[in-house]
Amino acid sequence: MSYLNDDDYDNLLPPNSNPYKWGYQQDEYIDFECQKSRDCTIAFELLDLMTDISTDAWMAIWMNGTEFVLWESALGKQQVWGGAFINQETGEKLKNLSDSCGGWWIYHRGERFLSSQEWQKLYQLILTR
Repeated sequence: MSYLNDDDYDNLLPPNSNPYKWGYQQDEYIDFECQKSRDCTIAFELLDLMTDISTDAWMAIWMNGTEFVLWESALGKQQVWGGAFINQETGEKLKNLSDSCGGWWIYHRGERFLSSQEWQKLYQLILTR
């Protein structure tokens, strides 16, 4: 699977409606994105877990492909990614958090929360590329 870059996301996603600028108003930016979820507390927990795994694997808060590799883990695939082993328990936690907050995080010019429906559509597009 080839991962998406910003140009790919620009072509596949509607424009981001977030009025805040990532990097300058980062807390406000992420708070705005979180409002798209069913439960901000759980959405933040999901984001924290995703960034923790990426940091453990690559020493990078969000390595390119994080959303795809971790989604495969959420679907039950145990895998080594960078310097981390993502086990079944972690995959189940990712899936449960996603189900509870109603979506999934991606990184496109900053963290962006997609509803489960938006994410599933994007994921299927990637699988068929």
